[in-house]
Amino acid sequence: MQINIKSDVLQPLPIKRKIIGLPQKNIEFNDPLNLIWKAASAPATLEQIETIKKVSKGRQQFCKNPFVLIDQAISENSKSIQELLDEIE
Repeated sequence: MQINIKSDVLQPLPIKRKIIGLPQKNIEFNDPLNLIWKAASAPATLEQIETIKKVSKGRQQFCKNPFVLIDQAISENSKSIQELLDEIE
């Protein structure tokens, strides 16, 4: 019996990822951070993450480190983090 090994096997396409915040429970409905958490897309730059942290500073409903990097597929209709930051500045 002979086994043929194919080297031209199709590889899956890489999935685009995004960075979003992970707030704890009891968040305010119209809170800017809540809006960013819901709609953020595209990788955030360090400058954008710092701006987000400044907005969240002193808010008890968020955990100590409010923005955790997690993998999630990007939605075509999501706003970019920069667009959301521009709205709250």
